[in-house]
Amino acid sequence: LGSVALLPSSLPNVPKTIKSLLHSLLLMYDANMGGVLLSLDDGIKLLPLRPRPNSSRSNNGNNSNGLVGGRIVDDLPYVHYRFQFQGLLFCPNVGMKLKGQVIECTPTF
Repeated sequence: LGSVALLPSSLPNVPKTIKSLLHSLLLMYDANMGGVLLSLDDGIKLLPLRPRPNSSRSNNGNNSNGLVGGRIVDDLPYVHYRFQFQGLLFCPNVGMKLKGQVIECTPTF
């Protein structure tokens, strides 16, 4: 589950743009995720918008009638999306024992 702010130039294919951003995070530690993203599945699911906190309309807890899309906040040129994806995250805790196998050993590494 995540959120992202995209420029309007990425609107023709939002899931592809989000996937590209997630690919740039592969094999790098990300504090927002709390670990290292090791792999990423193909499907990116856009989620319905959350109701605005200052909304004067009462929608009984429904979030924009389940509409999926982006939201422009204030006068910024970014479109904010919520999304969900499946991936493999490496995030061991202090004190955990990790089991592994050394495959190659060189003098410099």
